[in-house]
Amino acid sequence: MAAEPLLVVAAACIRGTRLLCARRPPGGPHGGLWELPGGKVRADEAPEDALRRELREELGVEARVGRIRDVVHHRYPDRTVLLLVYRCTLAGEPRAVEPGVEIAWSGAAAVRALQWLEADRALASDLACELEAPARG
Repeated sequence: MAAEPLLVVAAACIRGTRLLCARRPPGGPHGGLWELPGGKVRADEAPEDALRRELREELGVEARVGRIRDVVHHRYPDRTVLLLVYRCTLAGEPRAVEPGVEIAWSGAAAVRALQWLEADRALASDLACELEAPARG
């Protein structure tokens, strides 16, 4: 019998034509790859609460969690994840709190050029297109 998927949450934070991206620290699982900021949902918390907690812990900011933008089901060799991606707005300027983590506000071309975590790749490509949409106006 397959194990339950690991429930994780991520924030799609867009300011103007830039997306907030986070790079995992080197040496850890999937080290050096980029992802949307977020993390694991604890058994006792709602996904929206988990995302607010993760953004506070990882980026030192409070967040307003909006509607779900995407749901991604991805199977890695060692586990399956169910990723809930929410639209978020941040109060204040995020900073990388955890050692080795890097964050960047990236435009569409930069988003496409980053090396993304497998579960985030298609989503990142889709978000890059969204970043360009205002320019096509």
